[in-house]
Amino acid sequence: MRRQTIERLLPTAYQRAAVPDSVLRALLDVMETLHEPDEQLLGNVDVLFSPYSASERFVPFLTGWVTLDYLVGVPRPGGDVRLPLPAGRVRDLIANGAALAKLRGTPIGLRWFLQIATGATGFVIEEPSDQPFHFVVRVPPDAQAYLGVIKRIVEMEKPAATTFEVVAEGAGEATRERAPEGETNP
Repeated sequence: MRRQTIERLLPTAYQRAAVPDSVLRALLDVMETLHEPDEQLLGNVDVLFSPYSASERFVPFLTGWVTLDYLVGVPRPGGDVRLPLPAGRVRDLIANGAALAKLRGTPIGLRWFLQIATGATGFVIEEPSDQPFHFVVRVPPDAQAYLGVIKRIVEMEKPAATTFEVVAEGAGEATRERAPEGETNP
């Protein structure tokens, strides 16, 4: 806030007293200087909350705005959070959070979520006809480094009354990981 703006907010008697080289003028100049960092911050407030321009330390906070905070967990002492995915992937998930929420609980939404999270394509979601309310997520080789995160994502994004398996496809025997029976979303 500029000194002149602050001065106009003062009662008339103080405005008349704010002459050059007065103590009041000096105080108003100090107030202007103290407000400057906040004015700059507020002038670019959209940069703070944009997933692609927010600081690295603020990204975990933004995940909570789109209900993806389960991905980052609890902050460590000092406020640092270790992201389970590259920061760019987490930023992409935040940017697409509203669209992903609309498709939550559907095979299309889950596949898209996993593609954004891992950067890999080729996820297959099957619903075996012999097991009602059960589905299998087949993970392509490019995404297998993220199997733990994939399982956590599927746990949180699946319909509540379903069970699932995560199957790592690729070279050699496929690795199967089943969710515990009766497990549901919180």
